[in-house]
Amino acid sequence: MNIKRYFLFFLLIVLSLSLNAQKKAFTIDDLYKIKNVSTPVLSNSGERIAFSVTESDLPKSKSINSLYVMNTNGSSLISVSDKLPGANSPFWSANDELYVMNKGQLYKFSLETNEAIQITDFYAGVSDPIVSNDGRLVAFTADLFPECGTDNDCNKKLDESSSNGPVQAYIADELLFRHWTDYKGEKETFLVLFDVKENKYQTITSNDVLSGTYMLAGGPKFAFSPDSRVLSYVSTAEKNIASSTNTDIFLFPIGGKEAVNITDANDALDASIVYSPDGKYIAYRTHLIPGFEADRFRVAVYNTQTLLSEVLTESFDYTTDDLSWSADSKSIYFTANAQGYNPVYKVDVQSKNIIKVTDDKSVRGYQISKDEQNLYLTFTTIEKPGEIYSYNVNGSEYSQITYFNKNLLKKLIYVLQNKCG
Repeated sequence: MNIKRYFLFFLLIVLSLSLNAQKKAFTIDDLYKIKNVSTPVLSNSGERIAFSVTESDLPKSKSINSLYVMNTNGSSLISVSDKLPGANSPFWSANDELYVMNKGQLYKFSLETNEAIQITDFYAGVSDPIVSNDGRLVAFTADLFPECGTDNDCNKKLDESSSNGPVQAYIADELLFRHWTDYKGEKETFLVLFDVKENKYQTITSNDVLSGTYMLAGGPKFAFSPDSRVLSYVSTAEKNIASSTNTDIFLFPIGGKEAVNITDANDALDASIVYSPDGKYIAYRTHLIPGFEADRFRVAVYNTQTLLSEVLTESFDYTTDDLSWSADSKSIYFTANAQGYNPVYKVDVQSKNIIKVTDDKSVRGYQISKDEQNLYLTFTTIEKPGEIYSYNVNGSEYSQITYFNKNLLKKLIYVLQNKCG
């Protein structure tokens, strides 16, 4: 009996060594073979997830982006990019219509017919578009010549003149004119409202806070109210934003002329607008110390009925990010950089009680189901690149639902084991 046990043990060792012999150590070339899976974008019905996968072509020094849609259990994977090459930045409408970006314009893509309908036709291009719940309005940012506004012909003429003219230079007499490789140039960043039914573009405001050169607060920088009657946005009255962190949230009534500043009382940063589903609250992130960029981001809410703001996470010792509401408008989910990880938390709006939803994971993005029973999230560990998982909140159980790096991982040996992840 003992001889059989020793033989089986010996056989397992031989098989283990044989399998490892077929693997290799992780190299820089392998790093570029990793497929980066984006944050899951959950449909309003909770039935489907849209996401993108980015691959690197190291010899050609370029990235390849592919857009997919699948059921929430990982089944019925559809490649939208096969039907609409170049599609990216997916999001869903209130009635589960899929919107994507392609070549600087907004499209609506039908998963039933595989047909794409172009929504915008704007010369300057569309950035970070959102669609109102009634489907009639689209808000986006665009870099325009101030003297042209939304006039396509005027912007095209000045653009070609500037690009093809004998002098390829411009004067920058104030900050911020550059952030990393993003230059402001001669244009200004405008918030634009597009009426789909009337086919009419309208500029709402222009401010450097809306531009890509301003990165302090991140996004979202603008949002529609659930009833589609108000467009909220982040802006500032500061003349020199390079020496100030003061930004505010403004409410612009659709069809109106004047926007209302709802955070004027705070001289520090207010940003990252997210409406509650019932429209009663606006959640946002806020600083309390003016001029201090490293201040902790707190979760705050503005009550659209009482017109009062309140900080919910003052007792929470970590900076917050990625806000989203529960379907019943009673709780706000968020992530926080806590002790080397980025788990998901939620705070009760009334009691301010904070609960840690996930364990210690480096969450890159998440979405919560309407019944709050499942979280769909992307996270990474030291030994495993990012994939999309579903997380059963009550059972505290993770289920992997994408496997884009499975074949690569089979060939690699990781020095660090799961316990270090």
